[in-house]
Amino acid sequence: DTLKLTNNAVNRVKERIGKAVASVTEIRKLLQTLYPQDIVTDANAVEAMKQAGGMKIRDKWILTSTGHKEIDTYRSVLLAIYRMKDSATKKEITDEFERVSGKKCTLTDHAIRRLIKEFADLKSGRWVFRGETLEELREQAGVGGEGGAAAGIDDDIVMGDSGGMH
Repeated sequence: DTLKLTNNAVNRVKERIGKAVASVTEIRKLLQTLYPQDIVTDANAVEAMKQAGGMKIRDKWILTSTGHKEIDTYRSVLLAIYRMKDSATKKEITDEFERVSGKKCTLTDHAIRRLIKEFADLKSGRWVFRGETLEELREQAGVGGEGGAAAGIDDDIVMGDSGGMH
């Protein structure tokens, strides 16, 4: 039953998650185009992203390393920020990069914006992470807030949506 992933398929996934965050569904659809005769599952997509060097952040996947030290440091700072917050300004991100790396960022403004755009969309002067918000993730986990029974209903809805036909 397990899909045998070719090097070409893993490289295509690596290329895709190297450009911007991607969902399991997006990668499953990409793999389906490469394996039209097979049924590609979410598990196949996750395995391909792992083999490609991807890591999960919230409900999205991203390539962990580009092979360029300063870019990888900036990306790791972005990932750390988005694990804690739903949005940040470019200045907040760059200030955190300089604090973490101990040096001034030498990436061009264009390169910085391009990196941030891999993860987020600009809204009202703040870069907002694509994907589920921290609040949505807490609700799904049944944690935080005065959720109670409502949080349980949200869990069922979320599970029902993702547990459909493959």
